[in-house]
Amino acid sequence: MLKLKFNINLNVVKSKNNLEIARRYHHYDNVESMHITLKDDLYHIDAIVSVFNHIQKCSLEIKDNKIVSYKCACPFNDKDSMCGHLGAVIMKLNELEIYDFPFDYQSEKVEKMKEIEKVNKHTPFYKVTKESLQRLATTKCNFEEGE
Repeated sequence: MLKLKFNINLNVVKSKNNLEIARRYHHYDNVESMHITLKDDLYHIDAIVSVFNHIQKCSLEIKDNKIVSYKCACPFNDKDSMCGHLGAVIMKLNELEIYDFPFDYQSEKVEKMKEIEKVNKHTPFYKVTKESLQRLATTKCNFEEGE
């Protein structure tokens, strides 16, 4: 089985500000997921980048390690320079080792959050019933001044 390794040059992120943002997004593992398909030597990448729970959907098409097209709905993405979201996707893409298509990537951060959600969905140690609420409502509380 052959291993694919992308080597996309980051010079497509021409804005210095967008490049710095891309590095930050990559550092904090904001690329949550990617779905990569291959058809006729054209790689299609759909990615989700989440920053402070604000989700951006991005897409890229790559042929011969060159970007053919890209899309992100954020206002910092234009024909002159990719945005930080797409830059972070490229950085993550360059790290991945891909053996088969379609290929799916999911951030470890997302997996950890799913584990935490499972732990937090525990069975409560006290079951609230109509009777327990009635008992609570009719229990006399003695509050003395000064305590």
